[in-house]
Amino acid sequence: MAPPEILRWLARAWSGIDPTPDQFNWGGLAGVAASEAQLCLDRVESLRWAEVSVSIYDGLGNGGLRQPGFVGRLDSFQYSAMNLRAVMIVRYGASPGHNLLDPAIVIQWFYSILPMSCEGAAAILEGSTVSELGEVAIELRQVRRALSPGQRLIGAGRLIPDAEVSCWLRLERRLP
Repeated sequence: MAPPEILRWLARAWSGIDPTPDQFNWGGLAGVAASEAQLCLDRVESLRWAEVSVSIYDGLGNGGLRQPGFVGRLDSFQYSAMNLRAVMIVRYGASPGHNLLDPAIVIQWFYSILPMSCEGAAAILEGSTVSELGEVAIELRQVRRALSPGQRLIGAGRLIPDAEVSCWLRLERRLP
């Protein structure tokens, strides 16, 4: 199936018109589509595959879709969507307002997962060991991981970091 056909099928399946098996591997389909998007050399086709992948990852990440047997965190799907967006933005350029090519989507997502300000994290990390941090260590580990798509964009010159993002980038090596 080509991406437009898959997107039509997804719309029908998600609206209940076409049933899907209870054990359907949504994450597998999203992963294959992400690989196709990255391997495809044609811009239009690459972005179509990326749209398939990001649509599924977004559905899984916001809890709208269920992945049978998945025991991880929902934000891993969101991370996959943002990382693919960053890859597409680096390859094809930024396009404000575009669902896949707008760096603001990646930054807004980064801000949405922050458990505290950068200054607050720096104060907590000052003189603390990872074992003393408890649950905060897990939250800060997620922040460190979430920096990756933004770093890709910054490294490629597709994003100029604001003061808060710059602060987190400076703090990154101290994050658990």
